[in-house]
Amino acid sequence: NIKNGDKGAPLRIHVNADGFDATPTPGGVPLEHGTDTAVRFTVCATGDTLSLIFYTKSENDGNSGSASDDITPNYQTAPQLSLVSLDIKPAAVKTPGKIQTVFIASDSTAQTYDEYYYPQTGWGEVLYSFFRSSDSVHVFTPEGSPYPHCRRYEMPDVAIENRAIGGRSSLSFFLEGKFDALLSRARSGDFVLIQFGHNDATKARPNRYAPPHVFSEYMEKYALACKSRGITPVFITPVSRRNCDGGDFSISFPEYRSAALALGEKLGIPTLALGTASLDIYRASGVEGSKKLFLWTEPGEYTGAYKNGVSDNTHLSRKGATLFAAALAKLICESSDKRLSKIAELIDIGKVTSTLSDIPC
Repeated sequence: NIKNGDKGAPLRIHVNADGFDATPTPGGVPLEHGTDTAVRFTVCATGDTLSLIFYTKSENDGNSGSASDDITPNYQTAPQLSLVSLDIKPAAVKTPGKIQTVFIASDSTAQTYDEYYYPQTGWGEVLYSFFRSSDSVHVFTPEGSPYPHCRRYEMPDVAIENRAIGGRSSLSFFLEGKFDALLSRARSGDFVLIQFGHNDATKARPNRYAPPHVFSEYMEKYALACKSRGITPVFITPVSRRNCDGGDFSISFPEYRSAALALGEKLGIPTLALGTASLDIYRASGVEGSKKLFLWTEPGEYTGAYKNGVSDNTHLSRKGATLFAAALAKLICESSDKRLSKIAELIDIGKVTSTLSDIPC
């Protein structure tokens, strides 16, 4: 519990832990003068000490109330706040679920989309289709999901829970509490596929931007939080953009790709090179054929969000998402990491091979 001793305007506060130990309260908590307010947060990684810092932002200085806008590096500490009580409880030990769940923590390249945005598709939206039991899939939004894009693809022997959401980086997905929400559902024996990099590199958006060393710090937080709970983290290098200047294709976000590979080796985390696999698909498709993998549409070709046409070399079409999901499934099956064999044995490798043979040219 914390108390606001400021007689001025109401405050919006964030609770954070020094270092990488805790997820802050998403969006902040408004406090009136003289009131006690209970604030809950989750410690994501085990540490010897937990140092609490309270940050404030007034309601009348442009605060939108949005978590993505609130979280900036310019907060001031709050001497007018007092700690009334502190109660730290260990998280309940969860028993493994009846079936394993493969969670996805990522951005717009993996997100599930509503029909209005068709043909835009994320690879996490179609990954389930490469599992042998996909004909029996039940698709739904899990109860208590913090955002409507979350989908669970539940099959008799495995479930995929896609919690990817557009515009997020390794930094903002963590600071907005989205990883906290994922951890609240994950159980021992589950997997978390983690792919970031696209938005980490966006210097113009401070709430997203994470230079490679910060990206590494947050990817390590994800890994340690998973491992401490008996969950297997899996790093995935980001899908490449359609970069084809000069007639050839180049890998996107090379610094982030290198950081993920290096951190995976350092921590013993399975790491799948989807960036390289996507580049191979572009080269097989050619400069013109590769447009079919992205949001390149003519006016009137589709209704909904892209009725006026679009030329987008970042976001994926249904065809592109399906090919990249197949490439990821192949990487899982080919991995020498025995931990991934539990997923690989459930994949329909024949369908994977057939899909990858249908590359647009």
